Amino acid sequence: MDSVRAYLSAEQLAALTPWSVGAIEKMVSRGVLRRGVHWFQPLGRRTRLVFKWTAIVALIEGGGAADPGGRRGELDVERATEELRGMFGAGEERHVAASVAMEGVPPIPSDKPSRHRRQSATP
Repeated sequence: MDSVRAYLSAEQLAALTPWSVGAIEKMVSRGVLRRGVHWFQPLGRRTRLVFKWTAIVALIEGGGAADPGGRRGELDVERATEELRGMFGAGEERHVAASVAMEGVPPIPSDKPSRHRRQSATP
């Protein structure tokens, strides 16, 4: 299989893997095979998908290079926290200050009738 093309159609990919064309389409729609990593559409939307063989092999063999975010459903909380701090660093203090300032503010009354029954104030 050293002579496999770098990019394959869904039909060619199905011939080289245990997956059917339908299974490949489901994996694309569910996000298992990701755009820009496992598949591309070089001719624009509504055109055939092209699959990158090396990324597919890395996915099958469990390599991290094809899936930098880790396996689906798993989250490295510490790494995600650090990335968020990097993105929102300066605004974080303002957000905390705004939430602290709002603690003593009463809720805004609504013109809509309540869906809950009010308890009477008289015993």
